[in-house]
Amino acid sequence: MKTGFLRAALCLLGLVASLPAATTTSAATDKRFDLGGGKTVVFTLPAGWEIGPVEGAPDLAVLGKSIKLVPKNGANAECDITMMLTPDDRFADHEVLKSVVLTAADQLVGDSLEGRANPREFKTPHAFGYAATFTDKNLVGKAPERGNYKTATTVVLYLPEQIAVSATLLCDDINGPDYAAMVAMLRSLSARSAANSI
Repeated sequence: MKTGFLRAALCLLGLVASLPAATTTSAATDKRFDLGGGKTVVFTLPAGWEIGPVEGAPDLAVLGKSIKLVPKNGANAECDITMMLTPDDRFADHEVLKSVVLTAADQLVGDSLEGRANPREFKTPHAFGYAATFTDKNLVGKAPERGNYKTATTVVLYLPEQIAVSATLLCDDINGPDYAAMVAMLRSLSARSAANSI
């Protein structure tokens, strides 16, 4: 589902292409990403994971900050995240977030075992959003293949401080430890601003 993810990510990011553009420092396991305007996204990097090089079109950087998390042990999993400033609170609407997930998921439905998107609410202590998971019907029952993932979960979140987050969780087993680590990382996302700590 790697190729499908890239198409879906481009589709999702195209929806917010009109939004304004957005250094990484670390303290312990906390990672901070400055989006500009005094706004920062903070998350806890899962133990045994690292931030890897981002693959894809360089023009995506104009839309915000993109990162890729990968397990250090070489497991077949990755979490691709884009964090964007929004000009207003349009993404604070549940229906808008759900429609963005549905649009991004269009590219994954065709090769999926599910055959349709079924967005579910994805709550965190500091954000809210929706997620949809897909299983690649062409890989079911086959041995794992490096860089080709049996499942893809598309997540769109809205954080206070007018920050939208798009993430795709790629792995072979949504009941396994890699998926759990990626979900825990997304649940740790929070926003900071020069004026507030959220």
